[in-house]
Amino acid sequence: MRPPPRIVTRELLYADVWQKPGRVLAAKYGISDVAIAKICRKLDVPRPPIGYWARVQHGQVLPKPPLPPRRSGTPPRAKIYGRYTSRLLKKAASASDFSGSGAASS
Repeated sequence: MRPPPRIVTRELLYADVWQKPGRVLAAKYGISDVAIAKICRKLDVPRPPIGYWARVQHGQVLPKPPLPPRRSGTPPRAKIYGRYTSRLLKKAASASDFSGSGAASS
C-alpha cells in the first residue's frame, strides 16, 4: 500500500531547498533529486546553482534569491508521493559524511 502524499507549499519547499542539498532533501521526501527539481520548477521556486553546496562547504557565504511572488497559474502547493525512503536515506547519510579532505583514507 502506498503511503499518503505529503503536501508541500512553495514556502516550505523554498526553505528546504536552500537549507539542504538536493540528495538529502530527496531522501527526506522519498523521491529523486530530479523530482525535487521538477517540483521546484512547477511551483516556481528558485534552486541553488550548480556548485553552491561545495562552496558553502568550504566556508563561502552566498546570496539566496528571494522567493518570487506566485504567478497566475502557478500552484501554491504540490503533493509528493514518496516511495524509496529507506534506500535514499541510507545513501544520503553516507553522502553527508563527506569530509572534504580530498584524500582517500588507507
